Amino acid sequence: MWVPAVCSKPEPPPPCHHCDHPITLAGTQNYHQNAAMNLQITLELHAFNVYLSISCCFDQDVLLKNFAK
Repeated sequence: MWVPAVCSKPEPPPPCHHCDHPITLAGTQNYHQNAAMNLQITLELHAFNVYLSISCCFDQDVLLKNFAK
């Protein structure tokens, strides 16, 4: 079964040359929650595709007709 790898947290951006405080990106503040949510969605879509392909195979079988319904 294919399981996507969880990416590591990106490095913080370099400090700004015009000021003393580092640049913060809004997208990296919730990185771990977003990565976990993306992983869950990916796994559910993969499971759906597996079940769909299995149901198509069973629907073609004469002994298991209408199993996919």
